[in-house]
Amino acid sequence: MPPDESDTALVLDIIDACERIERFCKGYDRKSFSADEKTVSAVERQIVIIGEAATKLSSEFRDSTNHIPWRDIISMRHLLVHHYGKTLSDPLWSTATRDVPTLLEQLRPHAT
Repeated sequence: MPPDESDTALVLDIIDACERIERFCKGYDRKSFSADEKTVSAVERQIVIIGEAATKLSSEFRDSTNHIPWRDIISMRHLLVHHYGKTLSDPLWSTATRDVPTLLEQLRPHAT
């Protein structure tokens, strides 16, 4: 089922945020990432954007892409938003380096 225009725009927002995360993390390892508060903050912001866009996707789109862990994506957004002021660099690093590339691969076919 092709996404509607609203879903397509949201998917493009998610893809854009994922690509930013990949650029922001390039050249870092877990330790250097954790030590760079600007990069941690930038990645955190993009993950929040991804989660927010995910909440706005239609249930039809989320159902048709149920191999994507939408609940986990949205939960991560909630964790970051509601635990502001606490550094969560380890979960951010794992999300950025493990989950974001997978999400990009899963969503690119839905971007047209």
